[in-house]
Formats: sequence, C-alpha cells, structure tokens
Amino acid sequence: MKNIFLYDVHTHTNMEPMINELDNVVSICNERNIIYNCVGTNVEDSQIAIDQARKYPGTIYATVGIHPDNCKDLSDIDKIEQLYLKNKDVVVAIGEIGLDYHYEHYDKEKQKLFFTKLLELANKYDLPICIHVRSAEEDCLEILKKAKNPKKIWIHCFAGDTNIVKKYIDLGYMISVPGIITFKNAKQLQESIKHIPLDRLMVETDGPWLAPVPYRGKTNYPHYVQFVMEAIANHLGMSKEELAKKVTANAVNFFGIK
Repeated sequence: MKNIFLYDVHTHTNMEPMINELDNVVSICNERNIIYNCVGTNVEDSQIAIDQARKYPGTIYATVGIHPDNCKDLSDIDKIEQLYLKNKDVVVAIGEIGLDYHYEHYDKEKQKLFFTKLLELANKYDLPICIHVRSAEEDCLEILKKAKNPKKIWIHCFAGDTNIVKKYIDLGYMISVPGIITFKNAKQLQESIKHIPLDRLMVETDGPWLAPVPYRGKTNYPHYVQFVMEAIANHLGMSKEELAKKVTANAVNFFGIK
C-alpha cells in the first residue's frame, strides 16, 4: 500500500466535469498522496468508476450502487451485483444507496424497496455500505436497524445535528463529513462533529459538488479534501497532522485497503 496522506471516501470523478479531467485529477492526488473512492449512482456510472479504478489502481477505488433518485428498474440490482462479482479487486463498497425525499415526485415505496434489496446485496458479500439520506432520516434508520452488519455502514455527506449523531454512533456507524464544514453558516455541523468519536470519523468531498471554502461554488476536486480535514481539525482543536493520520487510518481499515 502506498503512503497515504488523506483518503477522500466519496467523490464522483465518473461525472462531468471531472470525468474529462481525470488524468490531471489523479496527477494532483498522486503528488499529494491522496486516494479516493469514485462512487456510483447507477449501473452506468458504477461501471465508469470501475474503469477509472482499473486505470489508476492504488489511487482510485470504486463503489457501485443505485442512488435513490435512480430507483427505476429492479433488474439494475442484479447488474450491480454482477459488476461487483466481476471486479472484486477494485470495488470496495456498495453505494451510494439510501433514501431521498427532498424533491417532489419521489416514489417513497420504490426507494425503500431498492434500499432494502441493496442492503441485502451488500450484506450478502459483507461489503461496506455508503448511505445517502436526505429528508428521510427516520425511514432510513428504521430500515438500517434491520441490517445485519451495522459496523459496515457509513453515513456519507453528514450535515446533521447532535441528536442524529448519537443515533448513528449508538448503532455502530461510521460518519463522513464533507466541505459543508467550512461554510460560515454551518454552525450545526460544526457543533455536531464534536460528538463524533474519532474512530468513527472519515472525510469526503462529494465532488463535483459542495466545494469547501475557499473554492465554494466551483468544481470540488478530490484533493480539496485537505480543506475539509483542516476545518475539522480547527473545530476539534487538534493538529492537522494528527487528524489526517486518524481519519486516513479509519478509512483504510473500514474499506480493507491493503
């Protein structure tokens, strides 16, 4: 395993504009000893994540999944399973999967069905699971509590309050924090991260969205994960070096990177 400074556990270089800048993105990450998970949201971009991980082994790892906004054809779940089975060497997790009731016209029951079946798929192969949840925390928790491997679950792009932190921690989950932590108005998150045990904490960009300050509003690249880590360290009163070492070790252990 290469020397790693930071592990961005969730980004989308399989999407525009980064899909067209991949060589440069990876070059910068390699210079800065940053590795990352390229996360799938449907069958097609899950395949792209795999292709990128194969092109740049040791820098990019793939996750394969179906975002709640893409819950359409149940046969896609079988396709995700086949992607994993054919690419076990580069796929480190199932995701992103979950529930999203934020926008109008969502199909709650279909989302729940897909979520449940994708959790079953992840548990079948004892894989880590990337959870996307937005405006659906109670339903998400109800389904997750039935999952067989809670220590394999991580809540991505966390921006919640201390009450939901406690619920996730009590259930044994990992939590990854995005660039929102750098925003001046993110007081709730800046307080709630103080209640995440250090051994449950990871960092992410969720690029190309949610770029941290000083790049807010622009494309969010994997190497910007450093700004996320630095903001967390400041709010926790820790040295950047100490926190970087801790969150990186958490991620490497969680995904079983060798």
